[in-house]
Amino acid sequence: PTHPFADRSPEALGAPSPRHPIVKERQLAGHDVDSLGDWLAATTGCSVARGRRAAAKALRHAFGRPGAWTEAALESAKIGRWARSALLQLSPAPCLSIAERAPSSDGTVRLLLRALDGALIESVIIPAGKGRDRLRITLCVSSQVGCARACSFCETGVGGLDRQLTAAEIVDQYRIAADICRGAERPLDARDGPAE
Repeated sequence: PTHPFADRSPEALGAPSPRHPIVKERQLAGHDVDSLGDWLAATTGCSVARGRRAAAKALRHAFGRPGAWTEAALESAKIGRWARSALLQLSPAPCLSIAERAPSSDGTVRLLLRALDGALIESVIIPAGKGRDRLRITLCVSSQVGCARACSFCETGVGGLDRQLTAAEIVDQYRIAADICRGAERPLDARDGPAE
């Protein structure tokens, strides 16, 4: 069968041109507690330990129980004033968007996702089955744009390898799939925050 996204190119799907650079430091999902804590320490001059405590609270607030990302919301999450203005420089919003969605009759859902630079990647949600396993899924995530292997049976390698994905782009594939699965009553395990 034909690959559902075989004839799609970033240009055909309205990708920005020329590509703009990815600002991975500005994507909250690209940080774990350690890297965000280190960034807070470097940005605000606090100790690394204090930065990591604030980072843990910020990641729990942004991804554990998603809510507003405002001064007042961070204050209500008990994040000190010293860290709030620095944290508000980061975006908790996904850096990927759904360009196309291709569900199949067996419940598999192929997602064509667009990155901030217009690059297209694919994720696949595969249901485990019926009965007791009906709530389980497998999520296939991309770790790069394109592929250097160029296997004859695969469309992904046709254009070669473009670039590696950022940690935020990999985490966001999970976030997008989690939102889709929650709507389909296939909950994914909740996480307190992203991990690289």
